[in-house]
Amino acid sequence: MSDVNESRKAKFWSRVTVTKSCWLWARPCKNRLGPRFAYEGRDIKVGRMAFFFEHGFWPSGGAVRSCGNPLCCKPAHILDIPQKDMSEFLKAHGRHNAGVKPLKMSCKNGHPFDEKNTGQSKTQRFCRVCSREANRRCYNRRNGKSGNDSISVWERFGRVSVGR
Repeated sequence: MSDVNESRKAKFWSRVTVTKSCWLWARPCKNRLGPRFAYEGRDIKVGRMAFFFEHGFWPSGGAVRSCGNPLCCKPAHILDIPQKDMSEFLKAHGRHNAGVKPLKMSCKNGHPFDEKNTGQSKTQRFCRVCSREANRRCYNRRNGKSGNDSISVWERFGRVSVGR
């Protein structure tokens, strides 16, 4: 490696904190994509960078951490896994569903999503209680009723006699 690469390597390792189990990236992460290091005009993930500085070549597939810590830069923890085997490795280590949104257990009003209360449209689940309440409000608004009572607006303000 050239002197420039040695200086970048020294700068990289100066930003790593060594602990008992992992070597952690000690600098702040700029965005949600995780810790990165500027090298030859590109922002490179610190796991790939640590692998490159340790072995002298870039990982062919993905640089995956065996410890599962996204801030870890310890070369012994970073594995070069071919892209075709990546999903099997992540499934085996319980990290495959990282981008999948978990199903909600209740609606925004707190009603449980159980077999009795859950409806299904073409694209999404919905709460039957909330749907029923929304339909009732719409019906009352269209028919001149207010709230959950059955008294019309005219009866409420005394324009029509209640005793009929």
